[in-house]
Amino acid sequence: MLTEERNKPHILIMATGRDSAVKRKLFIYDENSDSSDISSETDDSVRDKDYFNSSSSSDDSSVVTSEGGRATRGFIETPEKKKAARKRQINTECRKKVKAQHRRNLGHGYTTTKGKTQIPRTLGPPCSCKKKCRELLHGVEMAIFQSFWDLQTFDKQNAYLFGTIKSVGKKRVYPKKTKRQTSSRSTTFRYFVKINGKDQEVCKQEFLSIHGFKIQKDEFIISVPR
Repeated sequence: MLTEERNKPHILIMATGRDSAVKRKLFIYDENSDSSDISSETDDSVRDKDYFNSSSSSDDSSVVTSEGGRATRGFIETPEKKKAARKRQINTECRKKVKAQHRRNLGHGYTTTKGKTQIPRTLGPPCSCKKKCRELLHGVEMAIFQSFWDLQTFDKQNAYLFGTIKSVGKKRVYPKKTKRQTSSRSTTFRYFVKINGKDQEVCKQEFLSIHGFKIQKDEFIISVPR
């Protein structure tokens, strides 16, 4: 009974490192046991006690057992199962916000985060000034409207507005009857559109109308150039 237990291999599990993906099994056999009891899964260092492994000169080829005999050891590498990667959660609210912002930059209808529905941008009516600015456009107002919203991003649209709205000094200052005689505003704005590569000046009402902005809510246009 004691002889059979001595002939069985002693298996030790060793890891090559803390984060290693491969484990190494250490088989220790008593040299006094029969070579036929050694499993075929072991390497040459187990089958042959005189085998010398040149690639691992720093490791000992044999160890001393508790009974005083000598045993040969060998390593077998077995792959370790990898842990499943954690899936990334989808933020649906963020997707809705980005989609609504993209549709807004295109001039399309969209729904705000508060659930309010915004109608699409459309070409507005002609101005009512004495210059009759719509007639000065020669039918290209729809092309101007479409090219502006085809820019698709807020930065490009903002850069376009900076190039078409110019700040100039006031020509006339009318005296006021109030105690405050001087006006706080020293500049005024002039609005231009491109027609055949040339700048055509239009009034503020026409400028807002051909770009699809509401005349009642022109704070966006007014706050662009300073």
